[in-house]
Amino acid sequence: REARIALLFVLPAFLLFIAFRFGPSIVGVALSLFDYDISGELEFKGLANFERLIADPTFWRALGVTLTFAVAAVPIGIVLSTVMALGVRRAFRGSRFFRSIFFLPVITSLVLAGAIFKWIFSSDGPWSALMTPLGLGGSWLGSPVLVVPALIVVGVWSRFGYGMMILIAAMQDVPRELEEASLMDGANAWQRFRYI
Repeated sequence: REARIALLFVLPAFLLFIAFRFGPSIVGVALSLFDYDISGELEFKGLANFERLIADPTFWRALGVTLTFAVAAVPIGIVLSTVMALGVRRAFRGSRFFRSIFFLPVITSLVLAGAIFKWIFSSDGPWSALMTPLGLGGSWLGSPVLVVPALIVVGVWSRFGYGMMILIAAMQDVPRELEEASLMDGANAWQRFRYI
């Protein structure tokens, strides 16, 4: 009986969660089968919208850019987060300062970061000045080839601090005695990182 009463108290929150979690997805799938304009008129199209999408070369280009971004940004972000976490996981003088600096991009306003990186990657920005000797000068954001690497840099920069903090929390959970025992057993840095 107490379980039923508890369920009655939880039920409104659960129903709201279901409505707001799955409701928009269901409505989105339903709307994809219609021709919809802002006036609110619906005309059923069936799978014609999907046929048009598959035939559109812009869709395939966008999908390719998204896959390129994901395949490059995710591993780079993981490696950078891991390296930074290993560097500041133990307490030393200034470790909190460095953790804060590395986490700062996560809490930086996207508008501010966008304005700064727009200047950095512009034709008269510092990145262009560094890349000009390599033949990669000019505006990276205006180049169809170089815009994806620029976006990868910005994406990694804005998120690596979050992964770093999660990894630091996990690394600090490892008992220090295990590391000390592995040092006494002759484990090198790579073996300690891999197995402990």
